Amino acid sequence: MDKLEGNEKYELGVEVAWLTKEQGEQVSFLALVQKEVIEGWIDADYADREVDRAIAQTEVGFTTTILPLADIHMESEGRKSKAKERLEASWGEVCEDLVGDLMPL
Repeated sequence: MDKLEGNEKYELGVEVAWLTKEQGEQVSFLALVQKEVIEGWIDADYADREVDRAIAQTEVGFTTTILPLADIHMESEGRKSKAKERLEASWGEVCEDLVGDLMPL
């Protein structure tokens, strides 16, 4: 880091931030999938593996890791959805005239 100049440090910081955000989105999505899988386990699944539900959930970090990360993903998706709704609600004739009848997705 000491050998990097100001602009290089900034560019590195921006790149690392972008990669971190991208990785965070992927990990939180995987946690949501894992949450759904674990919530689908029934008593027979635990019995077949000869493990107690509480022990299994502790071993996979269900309440300490999976649930918080899955919540992050769901909150992020909710914010994206609300932003899309606001954009669609504000879309009017002026915007249509400016971009040639293209509705944003």
